[in-house]
Amino acid sequence: MRRTNINVWTSVALALSVAVQANAWPLVVPHRDSLLVRVALPPLGEWTTLPTRDALPPSALVRRIQELLNALGQYRGEQHGRLDDDTVTAIRTYQARAGLDDDGRPTEELATHIEFTSRAIELGQRLDVVRTEQMHAAEQALLAQPETRALVARRPAEETADITRDAGACFAAPTAACLLHEASESAKAVFNTRFRDWVLGEIVAGLARGGQPDAAFDTAGRLTDPRLIVVALRDIALARAELGQVEQALAVASVIPDEATRIKALTAAAVAQMRAGRGASIDAVVADIELLARRIPADRAPSAVVAEAALLLARAGAQGPAQRLLVLAREQASAAADRDNELATVAAALVAAGQETETRALLAALPSASQRPILAALAVASAQRGDVAEARAFAEQIGEARYRVAVLTEVAALASAHGGAGDLLATAVEQARALDERPSFARSYALRTLAITMAQLGLPDRARTAAEDIADVRLRAEARWAIGAALATMQDVRGAEAVREQALVDTAAITSALDRTWVLCGATGASARAGDTVGASQAFGRALNEARGITDPWARSQALVRVAATLGTFR
Repeated sequence: MRRTNINVWTSVALALSVAVQANAWPLVVPHRDSLLVRVALPPLGEWTTLPTRDALPPSALVRRIQELLNALGQYRGEQHGRLDDDTVTAIRTYQARAGLDDDGRPTEELATHIEFTSRAIELGQRLDVVRTEQMHAAEQALLAQPETRALVARRPAEETADITRDAGACFAAPTAACLLHEASESAKAVFNTRFRDWVLGEIVAGLARGGQPDAAFDTAGRLTDPRLIVVALRDIALARAELGQVEQALAVASVIPDEATRIKALTAAAVAQMRAGRGASIDAVVADIELLARRIPADRAPSAVVAEAALLLARAGAQGPAQRLLVLAREQASAAADRDNELATVAAALVAAGQETETRALLAALPSASQRPILAALAVASAQRGDVAEARAFAEQIGEARYRVAVLTEVAALASAHGGAGDLLATAVEQARALDERPSFARSYALRTLAITMAQLGLPDRARTAAEDIADVRLRAEARWAIGAALATMQDVRGAEAVREQALVDTAAITSALDRTWVLCGATGASARAGDTVGASQAFGRALNEARGITDPWARSQALVRVAATLGTFR
């Protein structure tokens, strides 16, 4: 009898709790499992029967949840607003799948959660449609050209890694070629096509940079996403340009069907021409860039693409061509839907082209929300010409603290030759530590950048102090590897060894083997550039071992690509 009474009162508590959600009665329920219920209802003795869920009046909230669950395909009943058994079952099913407490109660929080899920699913579906359309367009563009048709036609359906290969020989005497081959074989075991395409694209870039264009083209033919084939062609063109092979870079660029992507490749070729002392021959390339830029749809922000090209040409010393492109970029930005932000991007490029007066005029005309890239560019330009006070003034106007700290750090590095770097670094450290009361990634990243800058400026003690405050173990490891390299170049052998030991401890604490490999490869490059051969050798050996021990095919492929690229820097 006691059990029956408890069940009855539990049912009453549930029914009355639901009634409150339906705005039927005032009710206070201390807990959904509580038997102590206080209600503003007639005495129980005046009832002829106890109310059931089905007898409760319809609720707008319940009807809303029914409609939302119906849209998700998780409720097929009538949308009447009553909390019937079908509705409770549907709610509990959703709650269980979403990792929520599956109590079956209809609440505003639950309705909001379902709405958010519905919007996320709808967005994902729209993105899938866009992705399909983009892939089809890229495929048609590649098929339209004899030079790229084969890249689409010869994509294999399945691949099997060569299990007879001797991987040990490569790790015993590593070369970029054999490491990339190992990465390529590992990629064959990645069954998710998107992840496999991702790493194959990295391998294409590595092969191209390593002077293996034929192997790069062959690997590009293994990509299943036509859009990534277009990106692979760009990477091959960029690698050819970096190697000074201008004609080959232009030839590859000429078959890239996407206008914005081809502009990036053409710009790299033009910069290579400038480096080779062939500046007089880049006018034709710039004319092609202008023609392509006018064909980019407005919703793809062509002004940003053109401004980037102008910026790279200006840095390479091609001021005249850069000016031509900046005129076009400003024209396109002025007509853009997101006019303010696109003009801000153009203004940052204007600084590099030496047009600071025009840039300042644009700065005054734009809202504060769009001013950050302009202020950063002006601060850097001021520091480069030795006006540290003006550089600091521009940096201090940046509203977002994390960006302000980054610019102050860059300005301090540039100001070291003119004095005043110490005060700027002190200000940057103070602001970095105030980024968040609790350790945050933004705070850790800012302190990592500051520690590395201090080390490079010959301030190892201040760098070590800044590194101690870095909460993120990966960023702390990166900072300490850089500090160790700086100490080695200062002939402080013991100091370098001590900091490297700390860096090794931090690196070992990183949970992901791929992340550990990435950090060690970065440490190898930084140490090699600083002339710290001991640190570079130590970091590279550990990076190689980390990559060798990874069993996940995708992570192993990514790690090997990174190690292969680092090998070139190290040697």
